[in-house]
Amino acid sequence: MSSAEQMIEDVFMTWSEHLEHMEEKQMYNFMINALAVTAVRERDKAECYKMALKRCEIMKR
Repeated sequence: MSSAEQMIEDVFMTWSEHLEHMEEKQMYNFMINALAVTAVRERDKAECYKMALKRCEIMKR
């Protein structure tokens, strides 16, 4: 698992109960903010954002 994947998992595990009650746009914005704090390198941030969007889409199905 890459560091970006681990960050996504950590954020989802920590906030999953909170995220379940959000609309998709809210959830994505929340993930972006959480990952912006977590991902130190810009390259990691871009990878994290893509993964966060995929993960949000999966959760909302």
